Amino acid sequence: MVATGEVASWLQLAAVVACGLALLYLLRPQRRRVEVPFGGLWQKVLLQSQARAFGRKWQRLWSFLVLLLIAGGLLGALGEPIFRPEPPPQALVRWSTVLMVDVSASMATLDGQTPATSVARPQTRLAEAKWRAGQWLDSLPADEQVLVLTASGHITVLAGWGSDRVALQRALASIETTDAGLDLRRAVADAQAMLAGRPGPRIVLVGDLGPPLEPLTLSDGGVDSESMASATPGTERQKSSGEPPQRQVADPKNIRQDSQNSNRLGPVEVLPVGPPRQLTATGASAAAELAALTAQPVDDLAIADVRLRPELGDVDIGTLTVRIINRSNRLQAAKLAVRSSATAQNAKQFDKDTTLRHLKSVQLPVGESTHVVPQLDLAQAHFGVHVEGSAPLWRDKAPWNNWGFAVVAEQRRLRVLLVGDDNQFLLGALRASGRAEVVEVAAAEYIGKTSEQLRQTHRPDVLVLHQVPAPPLSDMPALVLAIAPLQDATATTQMLNGPEVLAKAGDHPLMRGVSFQDTNFDVARRLRPQPGEVILAAATLPGGSLAAVMVAAEAPVRRVDWGIDLMETDLVARYAMPILVANALSWLAGDAEPLVPPLEVGRPWAVEKPNRGHNWQYLEPGLPPRPARQAAGQVLASSEVHGIHVWRDGKQAQMARPTTLGSVESPTAASPLGQPVSLHRATTAAPDQSRLARWAYWLLAVVAAICVEWLLYLRRRTV
Repeated sequence: MVATGEVASWLQLAAVVACGLALLYLLRPQRRRVEVPFGGLWQKVLLQSQARAFGRKWQRLWSFLVLLLIAGGLLGALGEPIFRPEPPPQALVRWSTVLMVDVSASMATLDGQTPATSVARPQTRLAEAKWRAGQWLDSLPADEQVLVLTASGHITVLAGWGSDRVALQRALASIETTDAGLDLRRAVADAQAMLAGRPGPRIVLVGDLGPPLEPLTLSDGGVDSESMASATPGTERQKSSGEPPQRQVADPKNIRQDSQNSNRLGPVEVLPVGPPRQLTATGASAAAELAALTAQPVDDLAIADVRLRPELGDVDIGTLTVRIINRSNRLQAAKLAVRSSATAQNAKQFDKDTTLRHLKSVQLPVGESTHVVPQLDLAQAHFGVHVEGSAPLWRDKAPWNNWGFAVVAEQRRLRVLLVGDDNQFLLGALRASGRAEVVEVAAAEYIGKTSEQLRQTHRPDVLVLHQVPAPPLSDMPALVLAIAPLQDATATTQMLNGPEVLAKAGDHPLMRGVSFQDTNFDVARRLRPQPGEVILAAATLPGGSLAAVMVAAEAPVRRVDWGIDLMETDLVARYAMPILVANALSWLAGDAEPLVPPLEVGRPWAVEKPNRGHNWQYLEPGLPPRPARQAAGQVLASSEVHGIHVWRDGKQAQMARPTTLGSVESPTAASPLGQPVSLHRATTAAPDQSRLARWAYWLLAVVAAICVEWLLYLRRRTV
């Protein structure tokens, strides 16, 4: 609003100036009387002067108007601040910032830089991230609205929207690393959803930039490929003059005053931690530079994969295969320790309650190497593998990836339908396998039945025929023993007396761990294998030729034929008997490779249940049991803890699954994401600087009026 006193003063000044100009205009000087010798000469001049008197009056009137214009221009320039219209009030754009702290596994790498860093006690990247984020929060304006969350496989909100610095700093102090990898796309998408409808939205990521990613595109502004390729990590900018910190907005187009575009997101800003990762190239050169940056050596030994294969011939013995990565630039001596336990689930528990099964010194070349531990005792189902450098001055900068886990494959219970003569040796071998639920029926109950009828009454997984004068069903896996010989000319079997039997096809799953060197056979039946069938064991004939006595067929269904009568051999008293039966059951049931596939930490999991029970419980490593989430025949879960995860039901059924770290999580990973973080306070639209001030226009008018008066003056002097 315009002050009344200022207007009155300006009007008084204008009146005084107008009166003064009028008086000056009326006070014209009198003409001086001059006598001449002859006045007749001037008569014509006087007549012409009288004829132009009317024009002179107009000439003087224009001069007066010009003087008024000059005075009005000066008065207008002086009074412009008084009559300047006050601009409409503009609401301040309050910034809403999502502070996203990376807590993925790589943030536990011991190369962080903080004021407390020392050689004796190295800091993690997370410690540096918390320190930098705390410094950045303290430098913000008091009204800054901040939301603090952590990002890894999923996001966790630690402090909702607010400006209370104490609460925000407390939230930062509580952050800990996880074992999961960083899912950056999901984290940014969730942060974008939290910023919907808020003024001045932006995202600040504090972390080691995570794994290399393809260009990340957001639906509203966001990060594009150009900004990712050209952005370089920066450091915090602070004012030294004591003025409040200002946010230097990289792109003013990201700030909209109208409500329609007020929620557009600019590029993600990054506050990098860890070793410097500065990219100077763009396009294809940036990709090559990023690859070279990621391949930089670092003192780190990591277990990439652990696989445990029980021997089919002896489920209590297995082979452990470990894949190790040496990210340093030299051959590294290390110790490989294999521990087992019945209950341990993570590294801390394996250190406390375990049995050391194997310890060996290994030489790890640069890059990947595979190490095999054979003949491993599998009496306990959970295994933890640890690698550690043994050089005196070695210090692993990423101890978070030195553990790997494996689980002995669960032996699925098999329902075995035993048909034929009662044989306690065969029955004992079936039950000794530890996984067979045997149902005995007479041959009369089998002959003439269809597979559908047998499944309805007995639900068998494997069919075992002993001295049954009928062939096995064509669509059911079967073990056929002591085939009765045929007497006609087209006989497919032939009796062999006192044969020497040798194991063949030693690499076949059925013959692992089997030997007949100490076994005697009174009689065996010669089998004639068909094309595609595998000879498992053969008898030596006179002349040195061999005759098949054990045969395995794959199609149309799996089938094993033994041309051996258990009453005519001492095989039942040998160690080979239970091994043969256990191998046969596993192979016929399709369990040729009993491996437990690992689950990736931080990803959603779906594990098949062995039964339809609804009282399953989930045992996450280091946490108490809780009810498991279930859907149809699966249990659903997701965890960011590296170890062995267990599900149990009320009937002693149990499932265990080991985990593996994210394939992209590495202490050398880097991504050219976002822009350097900057500070900026609440902002309004910048005034339009393309126009001159009003007083300048008044002065221009004065200059123009003076020019006009000068021309009139010249005219008066020359006419």
